[in-house]
Amino acid sequence: PVLLEREASVFQALLRTTLVITLACVPGMSLAQQAIPGFENFGAPAADKVTAQFVSEKSALVPGQPTSVGFLFNVPEGTYFYYKSPGSFGVPTTISIEAPPGFKVGELQWPGPDVKYTELGKETTADFVYKHDTLVIAEVTPPADFTTGGSVTLKARVSFQYCTDKNCFPPSPEQLTLSLPVIEQGAENSDTNNAATFAKTRRALPVPGTESQYAQVRAVFNQSAIRPGDKAELAVVVDVEPGYHIQMHRPPVK
Repeated sequence: PVLLEREASVFQALLRTTLVITLACVPGMSLAQQAIPGFENFGAPAADKVTAQFVSEKSALVPGQPTSVGFLFNVPEGTYFYYKSPGSFGVPTTISIEAPPGFKVGELQWPGPDVKYTELGKETTADFVYKHDTLVIAEVTPPADFTTGGSVTLKARVSFQYCTDKNCFPPSPEQLTLSLPVIEQGAENSDTNNAATFAKTRRALPVPGTESQYAQVRAVFNQSAIRPGDKAELAVVVDVEPGYHIQMHRPPVK
């Protein structure tokens, strides 16, 4: 409830700002014709825009064996795009994969995002974003009896919003394709040029707390002994090894 009230207050502030701008329009001139600071190029692609590619770790598919594919977002310096759960503002990035009948498509694996704080009047907003090149991974498995010798084309629909320090640009859904040959088991299946990026991304993927080898959860009391009638405080402590961190489901607000 507190979060909803906070987001509502920010939205109302934006609404008031928009109303002032609208009323300040010069008669006979549309809003789009006027220069509003920070929104001069709203809707126009930036010179250095974020782009997405449909890529594979291996050069071919093998019947019955999972192959890692992914979506490589190229993020120029000074730009960013939003995580699947952005936070206060921004449009979430969405990805859907279409494969031939019988193929299994695994869940998308998202590396941990960055937290971006923005001062908006008296409010501080927090968002999950990616400020660097990012790979989102999924596994695709052909049926064990799939015919070899041909090729398969995977299709994907990708939609994301990217921004610079001055402007944000509306999402423009893209249709991406990836064609891979299908080879027999035991045949040579070499790595692609993106194999190292897949390996690096796997090391950055969040791990559920119950499966983590690098974080331990323990409960502690504020006193060594408790007697009937005592009031004691119980705290949950998470010990995280150096080089690792905990990721929240929503961006932490300052």
